[in-house]
Amino acid sequence: MVIHIQNLGKIFRVGFKKIPALQNANLIVSASGIVGILGPKDSGKTTLLRILAGLTGWDTGSVQVLGSEDPRDVRRHTGFLPENPSFLANFSPERFLRFCLKLYPGEEITAWETSEQALASLGLTGVRKQRINSLSAGERRLFGVIQAMAHRPDLLLLDDPLRGLDADHRRRLIDLLVAYQRQGKTVVFTTRCLQDIEEISTEVVVLNKGEVRFHEKMNLLQTQCAYTIEAEAGNKRFSFRPGNQKKLWDTLDEARIKDMRIIAMRSSISHILENYYEKQD
Repeated sequence: MVIHIQNLGKIFRVGFKKIPALQNANLIVSASGIVGILGPKDSGKTTLLRILAGLTGWDTGSVQVLGSEDPRDVRRHTGFLPENPSFLANFSPERFLRFCLKLYPGEEITAWETSEQALASLGLTGVRKQRINSLSAGERRLFGVIQAMAHRPDLLLLDDPLRGLDADHRRRLIDLLVAYQRQGKTVVFTTRCLQDIEEISTEVVVLNKGEVRFHEKMNLLQTQCAYTIEAEAGNKRFSFRPGNQKKLWDTLDEARIKDMRIIAMRSSISHILENYYEKQD
């Protein structure tokens, strides 16, 4: 069991006010995968990640991460990237990584080899000796991911890692995370963007007002969903829904025969997730 959360509650106290961040949240992630947590601002995503990373306590309910309830044990086997990471600005990426890896005696050589490979995969080899404060915002975010995964944690927790990346950096990071998950690891990331969920996730969680409103594996969700296709033939433009994936491919094959041009295709996954994302009490 990777993650087992039952009736989780967390309240922040600001002066005399009590602000609930999580309310009776329940979540089970039983196997390795890439779990995307979708939710609007202030939905509890960051608080949930910090609890999973063993960095923040909770008020009610129970949390097990990688079979343990001990935050100290959890921290040894997880990697965490906050939404706005901070570094020793005058250090270079290489120097900062070597500094951080001293926290893992006996694993420094393997961890550094992993970091070198990740730097190359993300196109950061050329800036490894520059000062961190000279890097672009996107490069610093990618470097934060490398730091979080350098010790090869079983659970990698990333707070909005794809935000603000250009197309090349985004593609490189997605490829790196997919390759990492294929090694039997689990990646949990947060986002406010539906495209991120559809592009990379093997499981999707919708969090709103501190509650888990929806949780499903993407492959099961995809088989249940229909597609809306916009097409044109001659001077006519129209849209239709073929129903399921098999009918979709049959429709596309037929379209080629009839010289129909497909303009756009939209999965109803987006409609389902938007419903939970925007749902209000």
